[in-house]
Amino acid sequence: MEEQVLELQERKRLVIDAAVGGATDPLKSLSWEDVQQLLKL
Repeated sequence: MEEQVLELQERKRLVIDAAVGGATDPLKSLSWEDVQQLLKL
């Protein structure tokens, strides 16, 4: 369970980094399922 939370936190960090001017590549690697998981938290 804790591992899943840490993974989701990392994905959120990648999304935020990309949104504020970081690399856009992490967004391309997110699936629709990843986005849905991010929005659940």
